[in-house]
Amino acid sequence: MKMRQDFSPFQTNLAVRGGKGDIWHGNWVPHVPRNYTGPVLTFPLDLGQVVTVMNALADNQRLHVYYVFQILTEAKTLLANRPNIQRASTSISRQITVVGDIHGQYADLRNIIRKNGMPDVTNPYIFNGDFVDRGRYSVETLLVILMLTLLRPTAVFINRGNHEDHLVNCQYGFIREIQKKYKSIAGPLVKCFSNLYRYMPLATVIDDKILVCHGGVSELTDMKTLETLNRSSFFTLIKPHEKHAPNANDKKQLQDLLWSDPCPQPGSRRNELRGMGCSFGPDVSEALLTKNNWYLLIRSHECKPEGFEWTHDRRVLTVFSASNYYTEGSNKGAYAKIEAGGNVIPVQFTVQGGKRTAAQRIRSAEESALTDLKMKISAHEAELREEFHAADPDRTGMIPLAVWSEIMDKILGLKLPWRTLQPRLAASCANYMVEYETTFLQLQISHNLASAPLSVTEELYKNRDTLEGIFRAMDVDNSGQISLKEFKNACMCLPNRSNLDDESITDLAKSIDINKDGQIDFNEFLEAFRLVEMEVEREEHGNDGQSEYIAS
Repeated sequence: MKMRQDFSPFQTNLAVRGGKGDIWHGNWVPHVPRNYTGPVLTFPLDLGQVVTVMNALADNQRLHVYYVFQILTEAKTLLANRPNIQRASTSISRQITVVGDIHGQYADLRNIIRKNGMPDVTNPYIFNGDFVDRGRYSVETLLVILMLTLLRPTAVFINRGNHEDHLVNCQYGFIREIQKKYKSIAGPLVKCFSNLYRYMPLATVIDDKILVCHGGVSELTDMKTLETLNRSSFFTLIKPHEKHAPNANDKKQLQDLLWSDPCPQPGSRRNELRGMGCSFGPDVSEALLTKNNWYLLIRSHECKPEGFEWTHDRRVLTVFSASNYYTEGSNKGAYAKIEAGGNVIPVQFTVQGGKRTAAQRIRSAEESALTDLKMKISAHEAELREEFHAADPDRTGMIPLAVWSEIMDKILGLKLPWRTLQPRLAASCANYMVEYETTFLQLQISHNLASAPLSVTEELYKNRDTLEGIFRAMDVDNSGQISLKEFKNACMCLPNRSNLDDESITDLAKSIDINKDGQIDFNEFLEAFRLVEMEVEREEHGNDGQSEYIAS
């Protein structure tokens, strides 16, 4: 393929073209330098180009932002013209494939296409959301799915997942990945990806018989509302809103569709595990399917050991396509083949990450789980120590194994086999006694707050969500960073700001901006709270007046 020199990022056939300040205007996009050696694209795409890009990305080549931007603009135009609820048919193809969560695991996407074939009119696909976050190749994964959609627009259907959301990306890695891969140009590129999500359809119905959506449904799910609401108005679904806001019902409909999980109990209730959406029982799925004359709900959203799972008397099928999601050997991936007659065939696979033995994979999974558990223990160390001391009034340093297990269960609220786990977490001695102080000896927190005093670290871990909420409120443009202007505006809204003038606010912002790049990211924000908390603690304990300060 030859490089096309006449394309300008300003010449895009967008459905709605904004002014010069519009991110889709493209005046921020650099041209391709002469020494660029990565994949080259001309539009409209052809199969050869898509295959070439797929192979290049697998070889860790980087697609120039010039071409990334054009893929995003072309995809935005295409998706914006699709209905909220898409209709897919097997009348010609005689089958269709549903792919679940991939979460940036590009090797899984390539494996599915290798095994199942490229999309075309005889081999259509539905990609059921959660293309990004967590995996290290989210950029590559989403770009290839968009390219396949542009290549075969009648044979590829995209449903929005709960991770196609800017504020979710702030927390789970996609934005950091863009920043790492595209450096100085990442800011506007993040905005383009985040803006694109608003145009992704919400669900797909196959042959008027099968509903495919990312999360699930609730007792309030109304398909007419979902078909007619303005999906492009929802940049995020997790930002707080007024209960009686004009679009509050529409937002609740979308949250239930993208965030819900099936459960065995009847009815629907708030999904406490996720904090959004609902947990819906077999009666709820049955009612919705019967009302619409459907016989099956296919959803994703949950990792399953076998890659898929039937629930609700086989009226609900979960399909999850990211293999080895937690660690190598933790789960298989799967996709579902739906034949014209309605027969559903789950296809399992595993992408091997190396030549480790089964025993090594099991050990790796165990260590990963133990690391997460130790982080939770660290966040509750003071409470655990208080309970241990109460159970050991003579300060012998030992308590019975049964008591240790009860305390761990009580404080952490995790229903785990504590007696079995005890040798991995604490030292024991004769007569089934546990040396409880050793529970805290091997805690390793891979975080830059590890050197902080214990109480400070605990509080920050416990209140991370609250601090993140404050950070997001200050980050008005949702870029994942707080600019000096955003910081000033937020400070001016404080109720007690009589001692804050422009110069003081500027100095404060600069002191928090540890790496001096003109932006405050979440880690810098968190570090500032840690240092202030340390100083407060010193003052409360009668410190000699010396205190650590925020680097300026």
